[in-house]
Amino acid sequence: MSEEKKIPAMSPGDIRPSQLITTFGPGSIMQTEEDSVMILGLSFWNKDTNAEMFHRIHHPELQRILRVDHFRSPKEEETMQKSIPCQSFPLWGVCTKCGRLQEHKPAPARRSSVFHCSDCRGDLYPARFIVICENGHIDDFPWIQWAHSNEKTGFKEACGKNPRLKFFAGGNKQNLADYTVKCLDCDKKRNCGQAATPGALDNIIPSCSGNAPWLGTKSEKCTGHNKKRVRIFGVQVRATNVYFPLNINALFIPKWLHPIQNVVNEKGESIKTLKKMDSFNKEGKPDWSKIAVESKLFLKEIDKYGIEEVVKQLKIRFEAIKDNDEVNQNSIKKEEYHDLINAEADKQYGTFLEINDEAVANTLQTHFTRMKKLKRLTEVNVLKGFARKEAPDPFSSHQNIIYQKLSRKKQGWYPGVENRGEGFLFSLNEDLLQKWESQKNVKERTDIMKKSFEEWARDRQWKPEGIFGARYMLLHSLSHALIRGLEIFSGYPTPSIKERVYAGNNYNGILIYTSSTSSDGSLGGLVKQSSTDNFKRLLQVTKIHTKHCSRDPLCIEEDPKAKFDSGFPAHLRYNGSACYGCVLLPETCCENSNRLLDRRLLFDEELGFFKDMKS
Repeated sequence: MSEEKKIPAMSPGDIRPSQLITTFGPGSIMQTEEDSVMILGLSFWNKDTNAEMFHRIHHPELQRILRVDHFRSPKEEETMQKSIPCQSFPLWGVCTKCGRLQEHKPAPARRSSVFHCSDCRGDLYPARFIVICENGHIDDFPWIQWAHSNEKTGFKEACGKNPRLKFFAGGNKQNLADYTVKCLDCDKKRNCGQAATPGALDNIIPSCSGNAPWLGTKSEKCTGHNKKRVRIFGVQVRATNVYFPLNINALFIPKWLHPIQNVVNEKGESIKTLKKMDSFNKEGKPDWSKIAVESKLFLKEIDKYGIEEVVKQLKIRFEAIKDNDEVNQNSIKKEEYHDLINAEADKQYGTFLEINDEAVANTLQTHFTRMKKLKRLTEVNVLKGFARKEAPDPFSSHQNIIYQKLSRKKQGWYPGVENRGEGFLFSLNEDLLQKWESQKNVKERTDIMKKSFEEWARDRQWKPEGIFGARYMLLHSLSHALIRGLEIFSGYPTPSIKERVYAGNNYNGILIYTSSTSSDGSLGGLVKQSSTDNFKRLLQVTKIHTKHCSRDPLCIEEDPKAKFDSGFPAHLRYNGSACYGCVLLPETCCENSNRLLDRRLLFDEELGFFKDMKS
């Protein structure tokens, strides 16, 4: 079945736009009131819909990186029912009356929102298990084969082509082994205790079906590395490893808010058409000067800024990224930091960005160098794919884990959301930071944590790109400690506050901010805490909270090296002194899922970067 062929589609019901790029993107399974459904791929979003249902979002850097024209977000939650189609999945259900386990169609009959039992007409609820493969394919659980198999010999043959099955529970219903599938024709049965156990389906399913319902196909070829057999895994429908979104995000920075870029957003298609025509110089590159003049799209801008500036902005926007260019979340953040920290003071860039300078208190200037107030900021978050079974690496541009596309054919856009909010950005004294991170005792402690993190990442086939040594751990721990203090003063709940840690060679910074689709601008509570006196007070509270923890002395005495020498698992030693009583935060706050944190790097009398800072 090709992707373009029309398939029965249902409505997913109530979904927020932000959920379409996280929890419930294309290929995910969503539990509705009567059923579980799979969100269909992007090409189906185009069917029977019109542009009025979607916001078009432009972010030049993300467009260049992902090689698309724009991003789309549904305008209103109620339009989701018309613009975001889905189909029932899994296609096996259990009758609420008689317990019959049976297959049904991808969508219920007209004027109905539920499926009915073929025997007693009772309502069906979704079967409990499905199967996935490491390549991202997904299919119904092999119920017929499972009922006619056993642990030792696996599956030989069924008693018929369409045997009658029943799914029932016994015992206390607390374990999977308490659930059984039974064939009513031959009385063979098997409990589900091993249905989600790795390797349990190896002697039942010969190979992956290549099923990709969100793309509208059952015939996708599925092959493993070196043409090895792709392993099939049974999982529960609501298991967390069924869907891992692969997101990329970026802030609007002054570089992309030049008035000429706004014209490009409006006239982008016309400019691309002219670029493909006879408008090349001797080197075979687009003659942007000729395009700008002859297109007559930039007459006002040429008069106001000059042809050189127009050409410069067109090159920034349309010059292609080379294949060997470093393109990942860290490269985006690097450009963000330098553009924001050096931004012109007291300037507002429309509704997207308003940035001001703030003085650092005299007593803090030994350790802090710059402070920027972002009274208004805009973040664009985009979904570019997803993975199953193993989460993708958020820091790498080279994914070893296979992730699935959102559409078989390129659509020229990805789903995205535009969030508005506020925040503040600051940097530490770079010279002092370099001296601190070169200290022997600091290196010994942080090197063990870094090594443990790399070991943990390697087990997941990750190759993290970026600096994750002592400076990152210091900045990350400081960010978390400040957010803990901000929950007291800012008026925002902790889960709504986020971080962006900028750690690189010869530069450092932390952006603490909040953003959401419903926040148009700023409430001011977070920005207010970056003022000279308020930030000094915030740092004093942070010092108290990080020097004392409710789990002390256990927390403060955490020793990553001792754990390393004792053979502790990597995930128990990539943090130092860090727990939910001091610096661990809700995962909505943290860019690295509470990894590489150690409060001893802050104000500790032996290791602390701020140990000599005056109050």
